[in-house]
Amino acid sequence: MLPANPAQTGFREIVMALRTYPPASQAYAYPLTVKCLLAASRQSAGQRTISYRSEMRYDYTTFLQRVARLANLLTAHGIGKGDVVAVMDWDSHRYLECYFAIPMIGAVLQTVNVRLAPAQIAYTLADTGARAVLFHRDFVPSSLCCRWMASTSESL
Repeated sequence: MLPANPAQTGFREIVMALRTYPPASQAYAYPLTVKCLLAASRQSAGQRTISYRSEMRYDYTTFLQRVARLANLLTAHGIGKGDVVAVMDWDSHRYLECYFAIPMIGAVLQTVNVRLAPAQIAYTLADTGARAVLFHRDFVPSSLCCRWMASTSESL
């Protein structure tokens, strides 16, 4: 039980008193992982429309299928827990899919600041040890990806 006047009580006594209270019941019936959050969104809003500008429209069910497809593709190429996957893209539906698919398989999402100088981007890719780079076609002509791939021992 908490002391009647906490202002006259030391921090240690308050902490000890709080330890006697039972833990709160879980606020959610599932763990707050990416997979569980996506599954819950499918249940609660499966047919609601997600729209990206006027370029792309789909419902949550289709979105989850696309995320799962990307996650399966990455896994099939050997990307797994703890691996860094860099993403070089503009704000797009593809970026949103990467944002969920990469952490869903336990990999680390590295969002690349595409406005940095090419040498700085190449440095960040090498420094993080990214095993894969997913990039928009706008970045194909740049030598960034070639520099990064040359600096890694394996590539997809």
